[in-house]
Amino acid sequence: MSRISPLRVLDETSAGALRELQPPAPEVRALAAQAAALSDPTRMALGLALRDGDEVCVCDLSWILERPVQLVSHHLTKMRGAGVVEARQDGRLVRCRLTPRGLRLLEALAPAETSAVAAGTGAAPAGAGVASAGSAT
Repeated sequence: MSRISPLRVLDETSAGALRELQPPAPEVRALAAQAAALSDPTRMALGLALRDGDEVCVCDLSWILERPVQLVSHHLTKMRGAGVVEARQDGRLVRCRLTPRGLRLLEALAPAETSAVAAGTGAAPAGAGVASAGSAT
């Protein structure tokens, strides 16, 4: 490797091999965007709820997190843009789930065994999956 660089390298052989293993800059930017998609506490909580619930509608996520549905929708849009969440329309409901990459990223940050539901110490509230009349959003 004979690039001229103003930077000094101590072990050019090892450093050169590591440089060759680095992903292209666009891929690094995409990975950083995905990590940033979980850097907000609300988005992390959404990721944990989606991991533990698989596919959850936006209105239920709003109830679970005790946050306004507009705020939840805003954060889910950011997460979708980063490729960690996907959504599908189900009548008037929007159901969201983690993408495989989003799940791997979340598992690296918060392994499932740390989850109260996964550990068997938490339970979903009675009727959590049942929407009351007029609550469809």
